[in-house]
Amino acid sequence: MFNLRRKKKPILGIDISSTAVKVLQLSNTANGYCVDHIGVTPLPDGCISEKIITDVEAVATSIKSAVQQSRSKAKHCIMAIAGSNVVSKVITMPKGLSDAELEAQISVEADQHIPHPLNEVNIDFNVLASNDQQVDKVDVLLAASKTENITTRVTAAELAGLQPVIIDVEAYAIETIYPLLAHQVPGGGDNKTIGILDIGATMTSLNIMRNGKTIYTREQDFGGSQLTAQIMRAYDLSYAEAGYAKKHQQLPANYADKLLTPFKQTAAQQCNRFLQFFYSASQHTAVDHIILAGGCALIPGLDHTIQNELQIPVTGIGPLEKITLSSTLDQDLLEREYSSLLLAFSLALRAFE
Repeated sequence: MFNLRRKKKPILGIDISSTAVKVLQLSNTANGYCVDHIGVTPLPDGCISEKIITDVEAVATSIKSAVQQSRSKAKHCIMAIAGSNVVSKVITMPKGLSDAELEAQISVEADQHIPHPLNEVNIDFNVLASNDQQVDKVDVLLAASKTENITTRVTAAELAGLQPVIIDVEAYAIETIYPLLAHQVPGGGDNKTIGILDIGATMTSLNIMRNGKTIYTREQDFGGSQLTAQIMRAYDLSYAEAGYAKKHQQLPANYADKLLTPFKQTAAQQCNRFLQFFYSASQHTAVDHIILAGGCALIPGLDHTIQNELQIPVTGIGPLEKITLSSTLDQDLLEREYSSLLLAFSLALRAFE
């Protein structure tokens, strides 16, 4: 979305979540793409608040560490900001205008659509398609975010020795990877309404896709950190100890019934609420399939719990189509983090557009 300067290869996709920095680099192959480098580094507590960077230097240190872990030599990167920090609106514009003409006209009309002073935001746009009702018009996606949301990411990357070339929007970045996911839906994803449910450490997001395009997105403060906090209190552990015990399945026998099963049920109920919001905000009344991603996708049985709650087929994210792995890749790290690398994959793919 927010192009900063001409892209150069190789380029890292960098996902800055609330708890970790994930970097991923792809190369083009004859049959698709190869994962050449990945790195994952935890973020210090408190440096991200509501998807906004509050400690640029701490984030920069984590980015640098993740890049070093990945052993990538790339000096350019693509990053993203959360949809909750972006104002987006589809507007109609006259057909046939050049990008320069569109930009000039949008700059004049933007104050009608953006609830912030124009000198405090970065604006970008993308022509979607011809308008269905007016043949002489086109639909244009207008996106705006406060400048500080862009500059903090740019500054963090630069302090880590990288040059950002694109700042994307998380929800729209997922569209990039959708063609590599659609084969996981029985019969393929054409003419189906597909939900991509990403349950991370502190945030859950739902992207509803139709024929590869985002038609709805929603975020909610809910994630695996809540389960970690419950473990900490129930078994008198530090937060770090609770997280380790959860990850390595080193908990008492009553853990499943006491904490894990109620957490899975709560996650399923959260997803149900997401879908009810979607149904009430659109003309759609059903979702055909849900792909489960994020760190919580590794929780045994969570997919079945959500499926039972929603009465919709749910599958955990599987291998991506047309993706191979470099022989030098840290296979253990990829296996541990695979379900949480969806956005990093999406951003890395932007390098080839």
